[in-house]
Amino acid sequence: MSETYPTDSQLRDLSGATDGEQEVLYVPIGESPYYTSFYKMLFRLLNVSRRAGDLRVYKDGALTFGVRAGKYFNGDSAVNYAGATGQSLTNNQTNYIYLTAAGTLTVNTTGFPVPSVTAHIPLATITTSAGDYSEYDGDVVDYRGRAFLGVCGASSGSLNLLDWQESVADELDFTSAEPGAPSLGDRYLNTGTGAASGTGQTVAANDIEQWNGTNWTEITPSEGAACMVEDRNMLIGFNGSSWVDIGTFALLNEAQTFFGASDISGAEAETLTDGSNADSLHTHLLNAYPETGIGITDDSIVFIDAGDSNANKKVSCQSFVLQIAGDGLRQDGISNCLAVDVSDFAGTGLEDDGTENLRIAAAAAGDGLQGGAGSALAVDVSDFAGTGLEDDGSENLRIADGGVTAAKLASAVQDVVPYLALSGTDDTDGTGTMDIQAKDAAGNDLAERFLIRVWIADAEFSEPDAQTDFSVTTGEQMREIEADADYEAIADATGLVTMNIDTAGDKTVYVMAEIDGRIYTGSVAITGN
Repeated sequence: MSETYPTDSQLRDLSGATDGEQEVLYVPIGESPYYTSFYKMLFRLLNVSRRAGDLRVYKDGALTFGVRAGKYFNGDSAVNYAGATGQSLTNNQTNYIYLTAAGTLTVNTTGFPVPSVTAHIPLATITTSAGDYSEYDGDVVDYRGRAFLGVCGASSGSLNLLDWQESVADELDFTSAEPGAPSLGDRYLNTGTGAASGTGQTVAANDIEQWNGTNWTEITPSEGAACMVEDRNMLIGFNGSSWVDIGTFALLNEAQTFFGASDISGAEAETLTDGSNADSLHTHLLNAYPETGIGITDDSIVFIDAGDSNANKKVSCQSFVLQIAGDGLRQDGISNCLAVDVSDFAGTGLEDDGTENLRIAAAAAGDGLQGGAGSALAVDVSDFAGTGLEDDGSENLRIADGGVTAAKLASAVQDVVPYLALSGTDDTDGTGTMDIQAKDAAGNDLAERFLIRVWIADAEFSEPDAQTDFSVTTGEQMREIEADADYEAIADATGLVTMNIDTAGDKTVYVMAEIDGRIYTGSVAITGN
């Protein structure tokens, strides 16, 4: 059956009304001129549906297509797809069109990739015939919905049933160890109930605490909530009374590999792991003679094959030992058992102690070691002279005076402690720019994406002051805190954010940039107004 519309009377009652959620105007009946309200409705509808057009496939030729521009996240990386036109199609085929995770447009006639094997965004299929296709007769099928809709409850995706929260940095008892200098958005799992040790704020165990810039916002979990603890790289879930470990990504991948193995069924995997009798899945043949298999007696190994005219084939343990004793092994002359042949280890750093036992050879103690030949290996601290380490006088190593220099410390942390360098340019026309570059401790540009807060003021280290224009031109705007004054931005792949500046009059403005709680500043004198 077809989808129904409201009645004529209900539709007339909408005349001049405004939609409560999206504020779309219903054109008043009889209004003259009608087009002002019509344009208002059209303007609002376009704004509301603008994101629905992202990455949309459209026809631009008989055997070509285009894709609208769009943005999406691939993990932590923002991908800005610029769109495409004039993309070729194969005639008389169903063409599958998708974007790879990195943003490469791909067309084939074999089908979309398997999502668990190749991450991608399916866009559409286009079926061509006789050198053309139609957008209006079902030849173009939109598949973008697959990228944001999924099935809950499937055996391969049971973790989707959990209510996933944003990750937390660590698990802390706020009543005794509240973080001292949190940054905006920092999140922790609190394990204690009472007054927080720093702010005095009342907190409850099991709540997720998120810093809002002034105090902690409490997020109380419900049963089924789940998140990752970054400090332990551990997925955890809330069972209604406490948080419990679910497992690491590595452990879950191993479980997925086991239960998804092609040579074992799901029922067999469950039998091996749920405590059931699993004898049917492996063989026990000690002192037994079934129709086919291997049996072991006190002094022999018996190979059984009921279909063989020679019936059982019996091999003595002594003969079997001789067959399998290769390099490093021998037959013991007393017990006829396998034993280590210590003579085979000569020159390997091991030696015979004279009684057919292996020990570490003295030659194994190279630079920095002493001992062997029956003595325990130990560190030879005298070998470390001049390396920044020294003997403390009792054969223990310690850092020598002057062993740690400022240059060594800077080299060790230069890639993990970023700072920001600000450089302003006056365009002498009433506008200018401020470049904000992430750098390491050695002053080298850090070619990584960072989240940076940037604001402009009329005084150094002052609160934001709105200008005629203050906007992100290089990098990606993430959040507008105050229009033309205060923003959060993601640096581009070179670690750079560039802000455009337009002032109402000639003056010196100050730009502040914050990363990891540290604030840096730069100024530029704008002239030419």
